[in-house]
Amino acid sequence: MNVCTSRSLIRGTFLRLLQRKGTNGSEKMEKMSSHKKIPAVQSRQAKIDDPRVDDSFREIAEATGDAFYRLRYLTMRYDYLSPVIEKLTGYTAAEINEIGFREIVLRIESVENMEVTRKEFERTRSSGKVMEYGGDYLIKTKSGEQRWLTDRSYPWRDDAGTPLGWFGILRDITERKQVLEALRESEERFRKLVEKSPDAIGVHCDGKIVFINSAGARMFGASSPDELLGKAIMDFVHPDYRALVVQRVRGTQVEKKDLDVVEEKFVRLDGAVIDVEVSAIPISYMNRPATQVVVRDITNRKEAEDSLRKSQQNYKAFIENSSEGIWIVELDMPMLTAIPEEEQIDLLCTHSILVECNGAMARMYGYTNANEIKGLPFGEFLDRANTDTREFFRAFVHSGYHLEDTEFHEVDKDGNSKFFLNNILGMVESGILVKVWGSQRDITERKRLEQQLLQVQKMESLGTLAGGIAHDFNNILGIIVGYASHLESHKTEPEKLAQGIEAINHAVNRGASVVRQLLTFARRYDVMFEPVNVNEIITELVKLIEETFPKSIVFAQKLEEHVPSIVADHNQLHQTLLNLCLNARDAMPYGGTLTIETRTFPGNELREHFSDATEEAYVGISVSDTGIGMNRNTRRRIFEPFFTTKEHGKGTGLGLAVVYGVIKGHRGFIHVESEEKQGATFSIYLPVSLLEVAPAPSSQEEPVETPGGNETILLVEDEPLLLDLLKLVLEEKGYRVATAVDGLQALEVYHKNIDTIDLVLSDMGLPKLGGWETFQRMRDINPNVKVILASGFVHPELKAEMINQGAKDFVQKPYVPSKILRRIREVLDGD
Repeated sequence: MNVCTSRSLIRGTFLRLLQRKGTNGSEKMEKMSSHKKIPAVQSRQAKIDDPRVDDSFREIAEATGDAFYRLRYLTMRYDYLSPVIEKLTGYTAAEINEIGFREIVLRIESVENMEVTRKEFERTRSSGKVMEYGGDYLIKTKSGEQRWLTDRSYPWRDDAGTPLGWFGILRDITERKQVLEALRESEERFRKLVEKSPDAIGVHCDGKIVFINSAGARMFGASSPDELLGKAIMDFVHPDYRALVVQRVRGTQVEKKDLDVVEEKFVRLDGAVIDVEVSAIPISYMNRPATQVVVRDITNRKEAEDSLRKSQQNYKAFIENSSEGIWIVELDMPMLTAIPEEEQIDLLCTHSILVECNGAMARMYGYTNANEIKGLPFGEFLDRANTDTREFFRAFVHSGYHLEDTEFHEVDKDGNSKFFLNNILGMVESGILVKVWGSQRDITERKRLEQQLLQVQKMESLGTLAGGIAHDFNNILGIIVGYASHLESHKTEPEKLAQGIEAINHAVNRGASVVRQLLTFARRYDVMFEPVNVNEIITELVKLIEETFPKSIVFAQKLEEHVPSIVADHNQLHQTLLNLCLNARDAMPYGGTLTIETRTFPGNELREHFSDATEEAYVGISVSDTGIGMNRNTRRRIFEPFFTTKEHGKGTGLGLAVVYGVIKGHRGFIHVESEEKQGATFSIYLPVSLLEVAPAPSSQEEPVETPGGNETILLVEDEPLLLDLLKLVLEEKGYRVATAVDGLQALEVYHKNIDTIDLVLSDMGLPKLGGWETFQRMRDINPNVKVILASGFVHPELKAEMINQGAKDFVQKPYVPSKILRRIREVLDGD
């Protein structure tokens, strides 16, 4: 037997006993009231504790949580009120009778209002008709708390059936009221949620729509939910999905399975097809099995996804079919943009990972497809030992992580040198460089053609200079021949002899200087960026052109005394300045002034004219002339390849195009100012290097006296006069000399005298077997052979290889006796 059943049984038993036991007392009280005009209850406490309500009743009343009472309708006082009332209201039974129960009631439910209840009690008193009554009361307890009580009262009559009042039960239903209120509020919230939901929420039973919210009506094109009620759910399912939906409905209604979110297509009342997401659960609706469905219109989303998918496909196709390499690099550790610049460069060089690229990018480095290089360290594609790599990243950091049309040297997987034109953008989030996007174009072939073009320009320039050089050398040879003849006829005059020798030496040195300048100009080296001082290049250039340009042209130099160094290719910069000077010469056919000026410019000053000037400082070089000048149309086209204003056959139109390419390749800028008949000024600006330039070697005079020795030297030279001269110089210093006129003879002599020959001095350009090959064979005979090689010119890389493979030194021809003697002594004493 459960608790509720037990309590109901106790309550019923108690009421029956209470009614029976109270009959005699009631009759007596009625008689007293009718014969005497006295209060019906002389002692409230006595009536509440009426001895006729015996102990058994009290035990029953106190055994439950409900308050039992017996109320007389004439006095509206309680004959009995169980002690539980104090737990319910905080008042004792006596206090309740004192103040009246109605005084603590705040609100009554189940009847319209308290006034109706009051009138009901008055009617009962006047008519003597007692009726069954029930209601819920909101009361205020003695402590001020509000609680709900439910009252169920029944007529109380004597044995004759005369109504005496009521007996009833008061029960605390506060918790139930709170639960019901919470349920009501929950239902209200759910109703609002369903009604305000942007998704369609509906219920279908037996294939018919029995409920749908306003959003559902709008979704299916109805003016109100009522328009859809009773319609078959399958009428709204797209034909392509009907078989599938039938299975899903069976799953929810028959198999009682929830339907997770799935995509379907529905048809509106107007015939329009919409994409939807559907979820469903089985429920009971009006005591019948039904399905609750939530439908979301995803038509716009599907259209957006379709557009995005097409866009991604187009983007992917564009990227994959692009001839430019496109890539994304990420760092395998966070890089704060606030850390020092050198640390940023180190991180970029060593912690960059290639995470995405297209096929063109892979092919540029000699790979078949992009998957072969994704995930590789970016440093594998960079020549990190090269100075321009750090300069490239330094420019990237300086620019705010954005570079446009910037040349960069890299290597492919086979080690082949490659040149790329890059556009790079860094993505910075919350002060952290998270990734770098880039595109690059392979310009290796263009660079090769540029180098060929440079050589063509050099040859053209050499041809232009040939007349002046021939004139200069004729003068030099004339001086030598003249003084040699003069010496022949004045052998016995020491003063004139010394004067002639000095003049001949001066002429020879002048000729050697011209040769050195021509070799410097004509050399065909790979591009080599290194710190250079522009003032030194200009000084070297002016020495060359002063001897070859018409005497009607006056040279002026305005060089800033402490101009900072720049990172550049010496040869390209030399060629660029020479082209500008040649252009100035051609603009002054009747003579004028050619001015070369250098000056340092702060980067912010240049940014007013060149937005890409991101470096802190630039070296400016201007070449000005006082010639014929240019009009506006000419100024616009001067840097176009093959554009020239010269007569046919007198110019290729490539000179200024080469200048422009070189300056762009050095991350510099060029500007032209010119008006007709007012001359022209070409100004170039190149970024300052942070690296120091080693000071140029001192040009001090060689020591007059050089110590000799008694060692044996093998002298190899195919020019008889030079051979005799060198043999004479060495023997005068005490050396023993063996000679050879070609490489094979030199090997034969060395092999026969290997134990006595201490050093070999050999020309590089020997007949039968060249000097380099002769040295290598001598080294096979004796790995410790000491050899000094000589030549009028040798490529620096070959020179470095010769020294690396064991050659002790290399001397530049023409021979200077004092220098040769000093080098020989240094090599012999070296060990």
